[in-house]
Amino acid sequence: MCMTAPLALRQATVATYTDAPVLADLALEVQVVDGTTAVSHVDRMFRLDRGLEAVVVAHGVDVVLLSREQLQRQLDGRLGYGRALHCRSVIADLLPWDRFALAGAMEIVEAARLILNRPAGSRYQHVLVETSDGPRVVPVSVVFERVAAIDQHVALHDPLTGLPNRRLLDHHGWSLTESGPGSTRSRSSTSTSTASRRSTTRSVTGSVTTS
Repeated sequence: MCMTAPLALRQATVATYTDAPVLADLALEVQVVDGTTAVSHVDRMFRLDRGLEAVVVAHGVDVVLLSREQLQRQLDGRLGYGRALHCRSVIADLLPWDRFALAGAMEIVEAARLILNRPAGSRYQHVLVETSDGPRVVPVSVVFERVAAIDQHVALHDPLTGLPNRRLLDHHGWSLTESGPGSTRSRSSTSTSTASRRSTTRSVTGSVTTS
């Protein structure tokens, strides 16, 4: 039986880099099912919704993230008899032993460090995030994309003022000088446009005089 209904994932509002973004900024809503739900029902949920990557299973006082991949591995089994073996099981019987969860208030850089310390087999699975609004989920790829963006921002901005530093100007300053109002390219474009208008005026005037 489902405890919450929403299936669609939403992107949370992302904090600015200077505000030390936390996991809750990236967390997505996730469907929660009771641990007594039949395995066949949860399997059908994944089959009907190809965009559903994971659900949260509420088992007693615990909440555990169960991904599509983890469930599929259990149901396939080594010989392909997993579905037959678990036809009468409840979803709590198939929960993974690695019950990894992080606090929503944790900074993203620290979260990335802990994720990298996970076993290789589960390092790139979605992460359960515990927030004041209930359990959420965040894809690992989103965490590392944000860490890369933070690193780039830190490398190209002054840590005290937040203004662009010399490295950013060295990388992108040419675009400012070439596209600004007083730039060589701008003056050249203006001269070309003016010359074109003069040529058109002469052509029109000549045509009128001739006729």
